[in-house]
Amino acid sequence: MKDEKTEHNILNYVLLGSFLGGLVGTTVALMVLASDEEELKEEVKELQREFLEPVRDRFTALIDNFGEAFKQAMSDAYEKAGTLPEDGSGE
Repeated sequence: MKDEKTEHNILNYVLLGSFLGGLVGTTVALMVLASDEEELKEEVKELQREFLEPVRDRFTALIDNFGEAFKQAMSDAYEKAGTLPEDGSGE
């Protein structure tokens, strides 16, 4: 009987400690975010620029290369078929 009561008390303390730790952590996080909101926004914007610009540049280059390759493939296909596209432009 005493062992069950001890285990129950330990479980209650663990749950209470977890709840209080989460509450303290949340409070500290909110205080930090509230005080440095503008600075945090600037840091996020800088990270976006730093990481997204190279990705955007590479994606744009990929699309451009794909477009040129597609035009070339279509031109080759029309040439092999001996026909021109319907607009008569050859592309």
